[in-house]
Amino acid sequence: MDIPHVIALPGSIRQNSYSLAILSALKAHMEPAVSIEISSVANIPLYNADMDDAWGPPGVLELRENISQCDAVVIASPEFNHGMPGLLKNALDWLSSPYGSSVLRAKPVLVMTCSPAFTGGVRAFQQLNETLLSIGAFIPPGPQIVVPLVDRKITDNVFSDKKTMDFMTGAMNRMLAAVSVGKPLPADIRERVADY
Repeated sequence: MDIPHVIALPGSIRQNSYSLAILSALKAHMEPAVSIEISSVANIPLYNADMDDAWGPPGVLELRENISQCDAVVIASPEFNHGMPGLLKNALDWLSSPYGSSVLRAKPVLVMTCSPAFTGGVRAFQQLNETLLSIGAFIPPGPQIVVPLVDRKITDNVFSDKKTMDFMTGAMNRMLAAVSVGKPLPADIRERVADY
């Protein structure tokens, strides 16, 4: 029996980042019912349209291929200066092309943000969703997933806040229930993103 395959992207490349800790905990919590592969945007060069051809930079091609083959994507990001990190926006710019044929087009993408502040990265959350909607990704309906005071919820690089984890896994399950593993998105969802 096929199980959902999800690509997880942390918005920080710091070795012990909060975003990575959240995604690692989510992976441990949901497997083996869901396959979660944590990828990195560390090897993605700055976007340059001159390099954006059929060959392209190897890191970009690998990320595009991985996302094209998965059932859904989950992004966990910190908030830098009231917005998403530049390296994450850069990766999304690469993934947005070619125009009209992006690997994120109609792809279910769940966004979560975190911050040591009590706001939980809500401004980065808004930016991420706006960018993903402009690409044509499918943003599952539901409450925002923002993790405030995240530094207090991680011990020895392990995210261990059960209440937050239950909230995140609930959102993941709702997203995955809306897609058929290995099959195109349902017609109503495809119609919502048809114009992108």
